[in-house]
Amino acid sequence: MSQHFLSSSLRLALPCYENRVMPRFGVARTFVFADVRSQTRQIVQIAEQTWEPDKELDLSTWLHLNHVDGILCGGIHPRFQIALETAGMWVIWGFRGEIDNVLNQWLNSDNLETISKENYGFVSCCRLQKTSKPGSFFKSTCQRRTKS
Repeated sequence: MSQHFLSSSLRLALPCYENRVMPRFGVARTFVFADVRSQTRQIVQIAEQTWEPDKELDLSTWLHLNHVDGILCGGIHPRFQIALETAGMWVIWGFRGEIDNVLNQWLNSDNLETISKENYGFVSCCRLQKTSKPGSFFKSTCQRRTKS
């Protein structure tokens, strides 16, 4: 098991649109940050943050400054993946669906322990959709946006 995984917690970033994973990383402006206790596979905290490209640094620097360890996303262009990996973050792409389902899917995967700095570029196509339990992570901790 990697030293990276053995740290007390990980911060994940998921590009989102409302309560779903944004299909294209490159157009995302809103991210869900999920703090995960590595050894117990528990979500400790979840928060929604907005990156403002005209006011902020580039996206990979902004994520790095927000202490993100890894990205779970839908599709991602190789130039974004390279920039994130260069900034010290790992990327797992191929996820789709609601944020809480994606987090549960990742937390329950057999590949969780294999994530380390040596395993950049790991590709996961997580197409199985599981129904979320009542009181899911996202719904219970993030505020819903109301449509105008």
